[in-house]
Amino acid sequence: MQPSSTGGPKVGDSFPTRDILSVSQTSMLSAFNLPACKKNMSSEASEDSGTTSRSRTVCALCRQRKTKCDRQLPKCGFCVKAKVECQYLPQPKKRGLRAGYVAELESRLASLEKQIETIRSLPPVAPAPPTTNLDGHAQQHSPRITLSRANISPTHTSTPHNIISDTNAATADMMSLPLSFFYTLAELWFTEDHKWVPILERDHIRNSLAALHNPVDQIPDVVLRAVIALKIAYSSQAICLGYKGRRRLSMYLRSQVLVEAMAKPSLSSIQALFIVALLDIGSDDIPSAFNIMSMCRRTGEHIGIFRQLLVRIQSQSPAQVGPPDREFVMDNISIAVTWAVIAVDAVSSLGVSWRDTSVDLADHLLSVAYLSAPDFRESFNTHIHLCAIGIRPVHEYFLAHSKGEHQVLEDQALATTEEMYQNLMSYINGMPTPTYTVLADGVVDYDINYIFSRMLSNGAVIMIYQRYVLDGVGHVQLAKERCIDSYHQIVDVIRNISDVDAEITSPMFVNIIAVAARFKLVFDRALGQPRGSAFDILMHGINMCGRRWPLARRIDIVLRAAIVEVDTGVPCGLPEEFWDLKQSGLDISESMKRWVSEYKQSLYVGSLNGPYA
Repeated sequence: MQPSSTGGPKVGDSFPTRDILSVSQTSMLSAFNLPACKKNMSSEASEDSGTTSRSRTVCALCRQRKTKCDRQLPKCGFCVKAKVECQYLPQPKKRGLRAGYVAELESRLASLEKQIETIRSLPPVAPAPPTTNLDGHAQQHSPRITLSRANISPTHTSTPHNIISDTNAATADMMSLPLSFFYTLAELWFTEDHKWVPILERDHIRNSLAALHNPVDQIPDVVLRAVIALKIAYSSQAICLGYKGRRRLSMYLRSQVLVEAMAKPSLSSIQALFIVALLDIGSDDIPSAFNIMSMCRRTGEHIGIFRQLLVRIQSQSPAQVGPPDREFVMDNISIAVTWAVIAVDAVSSLGVSWRDTSVDLADHLLSVAYLSAPDFRESFNTHIHLCAIGIRPVHEYFLAHSKGEHQVLEDQALATTEEMYQNLMSYINGMPTPTYTVLADGVVDYDINYIFSRMLSNGAVIMIYQRYVLDGVGHVQLAKERCIDSYHQIVDVIRNISDVDAEITSPMFVNIIAVAARFKLVFDRALGQPRGSAFDILMHGINMCGRRWPLARRIDIVLRAAIVEVDTGVPCGLPEEFWDLKQSGLDISESMKRWVSEYKQSLYVGSLNGPYA
């Protein structure tokens, strides 16, 4: 491992090249089997009813070759020059909601509304009166004076008495912290998170900090409140509050964010909800994170920013669709927030067999997934492009498997995985190889967005191929090679970053490491072979992430139990779905949480981090 790092390396200007059409490639058209997509196109393939000469979709040959299609009717310019028949792909039908989804959503909404009503019914909390010293001057409250934590139960219940007690304790905790501490927590966001999700404006946060009272008894701005809720949960500077005190204050601020965000839909509400979703992912509360990301999307649709983005990208050619560069994003914060929500929503739910998203926008991004080209000179643009667009076919792939569509047409499924693989690798191959530079102060300069892109691309490759590795049929060798290669790529990424960098990265970084580690353990168990020394690097990465994220600490317990079974052959009692590679890590996350809660109810890793479960 290397020293701590900040910033990013300079990247080059190279672009991936595409081959020129050969006459023999015209035979590819017959593979699409599109009898309804000849020159006499249906009305759904055109953008308007006879008022335009452009198709809504690209032609089959341009999509196969991943080249830009001008979508002219009746033939695109590429096919005219190549003197081949031009066949346009049919307009994809909009998907409906999965069975039972509406009832499930209503149940979740009723639960959230009940919690909010309980919080609203609480009486206002009176701030604790200041004490005075011997000279008669006001003395700032200390956690040791204002709180008696011995009587606070670690098990959080929802009775009104406990809620009022925790609210009072959280308010007292907040007032005990010096004002400068809140400035420090806010700056941590811009130091650690802003590089990969630039969704906040410094001036807004600076003005919100300036409006705070001393001592701080409340945080009026919802965005600053969300930032403090996220950062105080693991900040060592608030160690005087203890693990339970920090978490109690974090959950208190989080509940305030949810109440205000639901009552006042706005861009600030989306920013605050987005930050709370990151907190819930890291806290290993995946169902809550899914609900909050859903609230972000619904609010975005309500205030119109998703519609604005859809109108904008529909007017662009497929190759132009994608996030703008960082400079443009920072001048248009609503654009930054919209793309961040789309990207994090896609990554945080990668591997689940259901989707809940903005259908119109998702369908359009899916239709250009193999055509839209990221700006490989800008690593931020490339990473957001990969998250928001590049992995969208992977989501469709898992959805199709959940419906049983690939079980009958296995050859078609393998062709789909190969297409996805080539597309995912194009992101890595298109970006320049990073160089790690030791700066004058000894800090290693590295590019966090390039690191995320490599991790995500290789993690997605393992997800789409791992179900075939133990099938015992003809394609096993290819699937095994792809998974093993991506496993070593992920190991190489972790080997080349510092411990601190591994700790402060996104909580979704943890899930990618877990994908690689779980595959290797299941694979080695099936073949009866040793894990190899490279696996220890993955476990070290999990441990570094575990300094901050409870999600990593829970995954660490699961993986260590699996290691015992792989190394000794003695069953460890893990649920059987852990060993089933046809289920993703997110699909089995809740059953793993239940197992961990029974296996280790009070396992601690130092005074800072608190319990695993």
